[in-house]
Amino acid sequence: TVTIHKQGSWQNIDQTAQVPVNLEGVIFSLYKVDNRGDSHTPGAAPDATMTTNDQGMATSTGLPAGWYELVETGVPEGYAKSENYWVEIKNNADSTDLYTKDVKKADNIITNTPNKGKFTLFKYDGQAGMAEQDLTALTGATFLLEKQGSNGSWAAVNPDNPTFTIGSAGGENSYTSAYLEPGYYRITEQEAPVYTY
Repeated sequence: TVTIHKQGSWQNIDQTAQVPVNLEGVIFSLYKVDNRGDSHTPGAAPDATMTTNDQGMATSTGLPAGWYELVETGVPEGYAKSENYWVEIKNNADSTDLYTKDVKKADNIITNTPNKGKFTLFKYDGQAGMAEQDLTALTGATFLLEKQGSNGSWAAVNPDNPTFTIGSAGGENSYTSAYLEPGYYRITEQEAPVYTY
């Protein structure tokens, strides 16, 4: 069998650096090859697949001894595909050593780097400088989400549905976007919430 640990590198806005997060539901395929560094035949069926659990761990079924190419075939949303690795299966042993084409990896952690991000917007009523717990949560405000193009002009991220409403995505007074490509974005309030003092 093969056991791996899958993590992503992620940074929340309130963090100063990327931190590792376990990635669930990532699919890997194992292909039997003759030697370390050999690539499988395009279109070949995998000899085994495995999917990471909520701890980012995945273990294959038992496989015949030999070298296998380990390919990430189900890339997690918001991340770039990881490179391919090779693993040597030995009889009656759990293999945790991963190899690049040239060297043994120091551990069995496979890390994805983000290629997209998302944001969460909160809407409150109150005065500048007030503590969050003293603010009044607001719902119902509608915002236009735009991205700046290479020529400097702004265009709706989703022309078919250019606005979002606070509270519409499950948060009481917040909205969390889908994954977005890197770039500059502008959020403009289109409709203020109805609020009675």
